[in-house]
Amino acid sequence: MSKEESKQDCLDVFKKLDEFERILLCAYSKTESLIELKHEEIRILEGLQMEISRGLGLRGDIRNDSKKIEELNFSKRTLRCLYRINTDPAFYRYRIRTVADIINFPKIYWTKVRMFGKVASKEIEEKMHQEGYPDFTIPL
Repeated sequence: MSKEESKQDCLDVFKKLDEFERILLCAYSKTESLIELKHEEIRILEGLQMEISRGLGLRGDIRNDSKKIEELNFSKRTLRCLYRINTDPAFYRYRIRTVADIINFPKIYWTKVRMFGKVASKEIEEKMHQEGYPDFTIPL
């Protein structure tokens, strides 16, 4: 198997993971027992995404993952939403300080951030596209 075929296979896995995240998001919105879904499925998803990213070496040469969020010139409201993730006990496992933190933040949690809406979502997506992540999206 060539390197290109291997990368294509991994990208297909990423697409399936995104689909799985959308399914989980629907389940989250329809159930009160979030804790049951949260722990196992999310842990599996995060682990798979991180392993595939490391294996492919997707991040590195062209992308600047260590760029601070303050350097991205977000609006005050969007920046406050990102800071809110750092202080909200619901997101105790996550800290957003860099581009890599935004990319690795689970997509299903974006809608749970207080005062986070379409404008902030669109702004973050645009900045991530400029930083070299054309497939980055935030489902709302």
